[in-house]
Amino acid sequence: MNYTLIFFLCALAILIMSIISICVAPIINGFLGEDWGTDNCQLYSDEYNYLKGKYTNPNNQQKQDLDIRKKSINICKRKKAMHGLEYGSLVYDIAIGGICSLLGLLHYLEIGKTIEKKTGLFGIITGIIGFIITMIYIGFSCYIFTNDNKGDIKLFSNGAHFKWNGVKYVYAYDENKMIDNLDIQYASYSELGQKQYNYDSELYKSSLEQTSEYYECKRDLSIIQRESKDADCDYLWENGNFNYSIDNKYIYDRWITTIVFSIFIVVCNIALILFAFFLRNLGDSTQGTTPIPMSSVNALENKAE
Repeated sequence: MNYTLIFFLCALAILIMSIISICVAPIINGFLGEDWGTDNCQLYSDEYNYLKGKYTNPNNQQKQDLDIRKKSINICKRKKAMHGLEYGSLVYDIAIGGICSLLGLLHYLEIGKTIEKKTGLFGIITGIIGFIITMIYIGFSCYIFTNDNKGDIKLFSNGAHFKWNGVKYVYAYDENKMIDNLDIQYASYSELGQKQYNYDSELYKSSLEQTSEYYECKRDLSIIQRESKDADCDYLWENGNFNYSIDNKYIYDRWITTIVFSIFIVVCNIALILFAFFLRNLGDSTQGTTPIPMSSVNALENKAE
């Protein structure tokens, strides 16, 4: 097995996938989190500490307020970490991918054979660091992707805000759970790829038909009577709030693409470490071979004659 060639290919794969990731990453390209890196988490912490000292014997409303403030601190810190990690991990992976692929190519062309051991050691160390940094980034990215939101209210799959359940109009989320988690009313980043949070062609066509359910059931949601059914409307849509944008889908696609490629980069980092180890051993065996002096070769030839 040609360990040098595989080492080169692993490093080249890291380089290529890191370049692709950095070109589509939502934060680096300014599609999301422009203020995540500069958000003042200390301000949220000071506000929380002030209110905590003020509410010596907090009631339920004050406890909820404190919980919201504390959650804001945690959200700020992990988004700040996510911002730094997206830049740090991808830039680092590009750097080590470029350096290791160059060294691997030189060794494959049998240039610099005497430093193969050092190249192997370099690949092991940088591969381990790249593996750790990229794994941490994936962890933060996946957690925020599935748990946090950008403030889009949850909707039913047809884009409606309310649905008649036989007793009253209900939201697309469980209102009873809002006591413990106010964010349940918002769609997470992982849900933003769904059609109800983007331009929906079928819904747009319905908005042009005066006999459609959508056209007949558009309402000012702030004044509806939720306990009584409105005409024949099983669903209610917010009047004047049609979504013509596909921004949410664009952010979703970029984010999920970055996560997938980052996972592949982690796999390639593992392979890089493995074949760097083999390359280091190959360098050891090469350096441990003592060449036969030409004088000895000539003496053996004369003796043979």
